[in-house]
Amino acid sequence: MTFDAARRKEHEDQFAFRFVYDLRNYTQHSELPIKSFTLDWKADLDKQGDPVGHTGTAALKFILDPAELLANYDKWHRLVRADLAGMSHPLDVIALHTDMLASLTRIQLAVLKSEWPRIASGARAMQGLTSCLRHDALRPMLHDEDGMPLEEPPVDTVALVFAMLARGEPSRPDELLDPQFGWALMRQAQMGDMASGRVRSA
Repeated sequence: MTFDAARRKEHEDQFAFRFVYDLRNYTQHSELPIKSFTLDWKADLDKQGDPVGHTGTAALKFILDPAELLANYDKWHRLVRADLAGMSHPLDVIALHTDMLASLTRIQLAVLKSEWPRIASGARAMQGLTSCLRHDALRPMLHDEDGMPLEEPPVDTVALVFAMLARGEPSRPDELLDPQFGWALMRQAQMGDMASGRVRSA
């Protein structure tokens, strides 16, 4: 499944995904529509019900009003507009973002499953080119959100892919599902394509 196909599926199936997707445009072009926020604190208690030191659990909520969202912005997707029009309760932004992250994880996994044969093939080609080097000497070139190289990449992508190949191609690409790993895997596939002559480097 391609990224666009996976994204469209989440958009059609998951309210949180399509709402937060549009909410990003709302906040960029209109305003930050926080109606109110609450911070609840529950102290840790001992067996007698007395507070234990100064520790506890905090719960933060940012609340949005569906009626105000509709009234103040006219560029909602038709599905989101219908969702909001049918709501009589406020929306908790943090809870919605938790559901949104679950959608992003499903999209990433769908793309990894679709691209895994290419990723594995690319890794084999890279392994052939670097077989004379120690694997622990290989590190991927990863960049931060500003495009600057990371001096200490959080994931040793090349070594990890090689280790997976050494015990056979995984039947479950979700074994490789890591918040910092998906982009590096796709880059690994591109490098492998170039190494095996399927594409030319610019």
